[in-house]
Amino acid sequence: MARSFRHLVTVTGFLLVTSVYYIYIIVFIQACKPAVRFQQAGFVDYPNWKYVSVRIKRHPESSDPGTPQVVILKRRKLANRTTSSLLYKWNKLKVSPRNAIGNSTTILLLAYQRTGSTLIGSFFNSYPDIFYVYEPLDSVYVASYGIQPGWNVPSDIYTLPSGKERIPPQNELDAMRWIMERIWSCDFASLPLSTLMHPFWFRFLEHVAHFEPYIRCISERGMNLSSLPICTKDHIEKTCGWRFNPSYRTQIEFCGSKMARSFYHDYAADSDDSALNFASYFACLESYRDTIAKCLPLLIENCRKRPIRLIKAVRAPMSLVAGFLDQQPNFKLIHLLRDPLGVVLSRYVNMWSRGFYDFGEVDFYSRSAMSYCRRAYRDIMERVQLEKRYPGRILTLIFDQFANDPENVMKKAFQFVGVRMPAFNKTVEHVSEEMMKEHLRIDQFLANLKNTSVKWHQTLPSFVISQIKDRCKEFYKEVEFGWNY
Repeated sequence: MARSFRHLVTVTGFLLVTSVYYIYIIVFIQACKPAVRFQQAGFVDYPNWKYVSVRIKRHPESSDPGTPQVVILKRRKLANRTTSSLLYKWNKLKVSPRNAIGNSTTILLLAYQRTGSTLIGSFFNSYPDIFYVYEPLDSVYVASYGIQPGWNVPSDIYTLPSGKERIPPQNELDAMRWIMERIWSCDFASLPLSTLMHPFWFRFLEHVAHFEPYIRCISERGMNLSSLPICTKDHIEKTCGWRFNPSYRTQIEFCGSKMARSFYHDYAADSDDSALNFASYFACLESYRDTIAKCLPLLIENCRKRPIRLIKAVRAPMSLVAGFLDQQPNFKLIHLLRDPLGVVLSRYVNMWSRGFYDFGEVDFYSRSAMSYCRRAYRDIMERVQLEKRYPGRILTLIFDQFANDPENVMKKAFQFVGVRMPAFNKTVEHVSEEMMKEHLRIDQFLANLKNTSVKWHQTLPSFVISQIKDRCKEFYKEVEFGWNY
């Protein structure tokens, strides 16, 4: 009798321990699971979306039960190619966005950071028939390399921390072209999720008037400017970094390879510990897809209603323009430049616009001038050749000229775009209220604008002015403007 009782106790204890062990395993798996199942909500033009299932599985070669890997159970190609990352094989895509552009006029406002492009762009943004898009190319680096949005500084894209010139590789150029062509064709459903939920649309809503219904729609459903940064910070920031640094080649290549695969990749084949982090990141983005899908038709409709679609970009190189001019008969380029003295002073005041090369105080002015003028000069020389091949389709604007005579400069710019400029006083009132958050009389606006263009006169020491002029000799030689020095 005693022996049977001891046997019963032993068996009961064994079953209890085993049950606790399995409960622990189940809880651990559920805690690690980023998301079990996502329904790919369909857009209006793309109804054939599929399910993607994800589960956690221990790597077969690992004896450690705490080494999870992600397995894609159903990996079907999405009908509209929308992923949380960019596809790298652009030339194999059968659908050309150029066919959807039709007779619409497409315009690229190619500028540089701190050249007054936001102010110039706000005049176009105030015009009802122009669909204006503010800085969409930051999302190229978010989607390609997993970088935090807003921290892909143009100076870092074109200048290495050592000071050497950096030419963006082909995959970055292809991604830029892809993003812009999709926007011009109003094919927002093909853009990466990280583009459609970029915090720029929330933070600078006053610069993208026609995005307002879409942003209001997703905001009412719980999204905000922190949605994308939180996905990045919580899952891949430690691996991919919070800011684009071109000198970290290994990091860029590693994160680029992970971002390129997204849900099309079977992470069970990966042996590195970051596989779960990337899968969790994609799952975080995918959790917003249904909300975006419900609201995106508002943005597409607003775009299709406008015969003119204009993109402002400080990250785009002139090397892309030849293709646009050749393949889009209604494409036009506005090239915005500014006196290097004004650019450098503005970058000194606004530290967030500095790159790794010119971030410090030591020799900042000389370095910043070289970073700007080298890139601008390269673009100028390419533009000169394009003007010969495509006469009448390129307009050069100089911010300093705009600051002295904004009404006539903008009248010329609107005429180039193909529309008549609205009443200047009314436009200035709209721009000052929407962009500057204050109501300015026309005389106050003009005075502030002119003071901005010559502020360097009272601020920069004479030896700094000499340094900048020396660094930018080729720029001053090529740009036709009545420089007063």
